[in-house]
Amino acid sequence: MNHYTDILRNLTTESVILTPNRRLSLALHSTYQQCMLEKKLSCWETPVILPVATWIESCWNNYSAQTFKTLPYILNLTQEQQLWEKVLSESDYQRFFLQISETAKLVKSARGILKQWQVNTSHHLFHAAEDYIALREWINSFESVCTSRGWIDQACLPDLVRNEIQSGTIAVPEHIYLAGFTEISPQLTALFSSASALGCLTERTSASKKADRLQRTSALNEDEEIRLCANWAKQQHEQDPAKLIGCVFPKLDQQRERVTQLFREIFEDTDKFNVSAGKPLSHYPIIHAALECLLLYKNHVSSEILFFLFSTPFVAGGESEHIKRSNFDSRLRAKNATHLDLAAQIIMNEDSKTLNLRRSCPKLAKAIHAFKVLLEDHHVTASYSHWAHVFNQALTTLGWPGERIVSSEEYQVVEEWLSLLQDMKTLDLTSAPVAFYDALQTLRGMAASKPFQPKTPSANVQILGVLEAAGLCFDELWIAGMDDTSWPSQPKPNPFIPKQLQRELNMPHASAERELLYCQAMTQQFQCSANDVTFSYARTQDGNHAQPSPLIRNISETYDQINLPAVSEKIFQHRLIEQLLDQCAPSQMENEIAVGGISIIANQALCPFKAFAESRLGARELESPLPGLRSKERGTIVHQVLERCWKQLQTQQNLITKSDSALHALLEASIDEALHDHAYAQRQQQSYLGLEKKRLHKLIYDWLQLEKQRSIFTVASSETSADIQLGKLNIRVRIDRIDELEDGNKLIIDYKTGARVSRTGWFSERPEAPQLPLYAQIDSTHTAGITYAHVAAGKLSFIGISQYDVEIKGIIPSNELNSAEKKDWLTLANEWQTTLHKLANDFYQGNAAVDPKDQGRTCQYCHLKPLCRIYEHNGYMENE
Repeated sequence: MNHYTDILRNLTTESVILTPNRRLSLALHSTYQQCMLEKKLSCWETPVILPVATWIESCWNNYSAQTFKTLPYILNLTQEQQLWEKVLSESDYQRFFLQISETAKLVKSARGILKQWQVNTSHHLFHAAEDYIALREWINSFESVCTSRGWIDQACLPDLVRNEIQSGTIAVPEHIYLAGFTEISPQLTALFSSASALGCLTERTSASKKADRLQRTSALNEDEEIRLCANWAKQQHEQDPAKLIGCVFPKLDQQRERVTQLFREIFEDTDKFNVSAGKPLSHYPIIHAALECLLLYKNHVSSEILFFLFSTPFVAGGESEHIKRSNFDSRLRAKNATHLDLAAQIIMNEDSKTLNLRRSCPKLAKAIHAFKVLLEDHHVTASYSHWAHVFNQALTTLGWPGERIVSSEEYQVVEEWLSLLQDMKTLDLTSAPVAFYDALQTLRGMAASKPFQPKTPSANVQILGVLEAAGLCFDELWIAGMDDTSWPSQPKPNPFIPKQLQRELNMPHASAERELLYCQAMTQQFQCSANDVTFSYARTQDGNHAQPSPLIRNISETYDQINLPAVSEKIFQHRLIEQLLDQCAPSQMENEIAVGGISIIANQALCPFKAFAESRLGARELESPLPGLRSKERGTIVHQVLERCWKQLQTQQNLITKSDSALHALLEASIDEALHDHAYAQRQQQSYLGLEKKRLHKLIYDWLQLEKQRSIFTVASSETSADIQLGKLNIRVRIDRIDELEDGNKLIIDYKTGARVSRTGWFSERPEAPQLPLYAQIDSTHTAGITYAHVAAGKLSFIGISQYDVEIKGIIPSNELNSAEKKDWLTLANEWQTTLHKLANDFYQGNAAVDPKDQGRTCQYCHLKPLCRIYEHNGYMENE
């Protein structure tokens, strides 16, 4: 702060220091305190050092408190937004808006810019295009409402203060210092000119001495640039903890989470650095939970809301019932319900065979029931004050913010939430009574647009955005993001203000030239903000090559102190780690039937750890509800329909002799029965079920026509369960179908409804599809063959192998296969027996090695990667 020190040491009580942001004001207060301590003073009068907007507001508030005049009411930001939305919704352009709240923000911003640049919408350019004409109409409507009600918006406040200064009713200080400003709007210039006309000396002050050392460096990408900056900051802090270190990221609002994460990894102690950029209140988990909970007012609730409710700790019983809720969550997902009637389906239902939340999770059920009772009249209209009270009461009824003690950050966030509800009450002034839904949507919008940053202990390493860093001084400063695609930034003119007018008046973000001038000024300011300044850029941006910004190309790229192993990497290289490779689990219990059936052998072949995790640890991926039926359910229904059909038909002869009308009737009845078992999630989707019935009817009718063309057979069994002993492993399987051929031998059939079916998964030491080879072991001598029945539209076929020619297209005798697979049936059966017994014994003995058969394919869609850590095990991270 050395270039402000002289001003602060000699600051009088009649002087004011104004800053462009709050952070600089706080920093100047801290420096002033140090100056007073150096003078050995024990007490002093607090100087007026304020952000310019706060000073203008305080001037008006002081004047309002001293006058007896009737003054206009200053709308707060929430009221302004609501009023703009109302103006737009009542305009002739309302039907064109996709998001009225976002459009209102743009219009409000346009109005603010016009006020700052002292432009009236009567300007002839506002007649040039429909968007500009619309803005003029909206502003006229807004001002008309404000005038009739005696209101005024925040953009007019500097003009009000200037008028009172000119009339002498607001006193001006002797001296105004403008610290850290790179530009001042015409509106503020006019205000300060009025103050100067009354004898106030207005002076702009900023650093002018360039850093002793300027340098630039580069990194491969943005992540590496952040890491490089974090390592540099840690080095500087360890060398001298008293140093004030600044790290500036122009896109901090977008990168906040990533920057915080990487700095946390490097520093390991979050108290050593402070991140300035806040995030929307709705992004904090505890507030997100509150907003999601309030959606329970609906009669039919999205299953996603329920799944969130089961997992969040911020409701009643969130800690004590979390195991029960996890189990209920899993069972509900299996039902594939996208929406649920809470009262009818899972709270009040007494059927012991169905899901019942009151029986499974009583604390949550009780809280939801009380919530529903409280909101029985949510269809009525009421004031925002009423709904703010109801929201608070409803969340309390649900047990928000939970059983556990909240952290310091969560406590501050909850306090800000309560403040937000108070802000919501002020909408009674500008809005008519609304229904629950409209009030909730307003609250969600307010939470999404209100940035908040919890207070944290002061730290000497400060992570800032460009605007927060304006005017600040540091001992060491690093400015990241200085590549030619980001700095200067792209122009973003307001779409509702004539572009020509924006360029002529040099309005913010109006043109590339305007952005260049602004970034030049900021770059020069940064060069004077510390003794040692480093600029950095990433050489690749979104996969494209990038160069240093032209604004820093005159600075030589000489920085190389920490491009070699980073501090954290050096520590890691000197680590002492004890390694333990544990790939063997306890063996199965004797006579225990393994859970998982044939999938155990299939998974053991694909990856032993997958078999262990799924069958013995129960590590299964949670299902996600989908509209209609899942592909697995559709396949199950095909199995069930065919089972019901063959239960009545029994033989091919009966199929052939059955009339078409009788066959259609059989199919109709079988499909209805099968769909009834899966109708839990489709009660509100009758149109979908109708289409599904037609699809199934045609598909299975066509399949039965194919079955008529086979040689004579009888269906010996359908969907039969059996226990099979493989070595020491006992597994239970379910065989889709076994046909008895004319010669008395058996053909084992496995239905497949997917797009791709192949017999190649049967032939290797690690067969990916071992079920049919396993079924063939039951009675290999009297098994004529094994085959897939591919029941898929446009792909109806048999795909299998046999001992001899069974005269079915698609089933090939084993000795007629290609050279790699060509073997007689007995040899093939013996090989399968050896392979399957080995896989079974490996599983039984606890072989759980992370050993995928083909890592590229086996691991691609496997959900166990976070558990087995295959990519970390192999020494590299997954390329997302």
